[in-house]
Amino acid sequence: MNNLQVDALVIGGGIAGMQAALDLGDQGFQVALVEREASIGGKMITLSKVFPTLDCCSCITTPKMSAVAHHPNIKLFTYCEVQALKETGAGFDISVLQKPRYVDASKCTGCRLCEYDCPKF
Repeated sequence: MNNLQVDALVIGGGIAGMQAALDLGDQGFQVALVEREASIGGKMITLSKVFPTLDCCSCITTPKMSAVAHHPNIKLFTYCEVQALKETGAGFDISVLQKPRYVDASKCTGCRLCEYDCPKF
């Protein structure tokens, strides 16, 4: 992966990581959000309702996911893992492993047609 200069690194794209990245991004900080899964949203996106209000999880999480994905100050790294973190005099050097997707992410529209054609599914 190429060198990237950011003000903050958020590890984990669950509800807390997304909110942290949005809060920092809204304050003008450049944020890198690293998520090990293929999509942000975490466990909350898989639930149906949250306690104690029984609000719809998708109704809460989906707008946050969209806000993170389209925020100008947030660089999103999905399907990636932090491999090493080293302190330097000016901050930190972080090594991030980007796992293979087997799909050209720049051309992906999210239609899932490649998923249906894949012999592994």
